[in-house]
Amino acid sequence: MAKIRVLQACNQLGIGGTEKTIQVFSKYLDRSRFEVFACGLRAGGPRVEELARLGVQVVVQPPDLDAFIRDLKIDIYHVYRAGDYEPGTLPRRCNGRPRVVETNVFNAIDHAENILIDAHVFFSEWSRQDYLRKYCRFPGKRYEVLYGPIDFDEFTPVRREFSWTIGRCSRPDDQKWHRVCVDMLPKVWKKVPQMRCRFRGATHPRSPRR
Repeated sequence: MAKIRVLQACNQLGIGGTEKTIQVFSKYLDRSRFEVFACGLRAGGPRVEELARLGVQVVVQPPDLDAFIRDLKIDIYHVYRAGDYEPGTLPRRCNGRPRVVETNVFNAIDHAENILIDAHVFFSEWSRQDYLRKYCRFPGKRYEVLYGPIDFDEFTPVRREFSWTIGRCSRPDDQKWHRVCVDMLPKVWKKVPQMRCRFRGATHPRSPRR
C-alpha cells in the first residue's frame, strides 16, 4: 500500500514551540503509513538539523509552493500559522490534492483564503470553542483539537518529592496570556499546596505571586 505523503510547514524552523511540535510529530508519525516532509516557508533555523536527524527531508524557502507540492506528490499539507491571512502559505489544489490542514495557533480566521482549508486544528478545546463562537462553523470543514505533544524520551526520569517551582515565560502578548493561565492556579495549589509558581511576561494584572 502506498504511503500517505505529508508535508508539515510553518514560516520558519526555529526554536519556538510550534516548530517543536512539527519536530515531535515528525518523529512519531507511523513511518509504515506516512512519508514525512518538512518546510520552512520563509526561513530555516535550528530545527532543520533536528528534523534531518529524524530522516525527514527538509526544504527551506521553496520558490513555488504549488510546484513543490506537485513534485513531491504531497497528499496532506499541514501548515502551522496564526490563522490570519498569510500570502503564499496555502497551496492550490490540483486533481484533488493536497488536502489542507491548518493548525490554528491564535484562533484567528483567514477571510481571504479560508475556502482552501479542509480542517482546522487547535491546541485546546477552549481554543476550538473560541474560534467557533467568533466565526461559526463553515460547511464541509472539520474542527479538531490536537494538543501540543511532549517527547518524554528527552527527559531523564527523576524520583523525588514534588517541591518544584513551575512557571511560564512568554512574550507580553494578550493572545498568549489568557486569564485561564491565572485562574487555574488555585485548583493546582489545592492538590499540590507545596507548589510555587512564577510568571514572566504576563499581561494580566492579577498574575499571582506565591
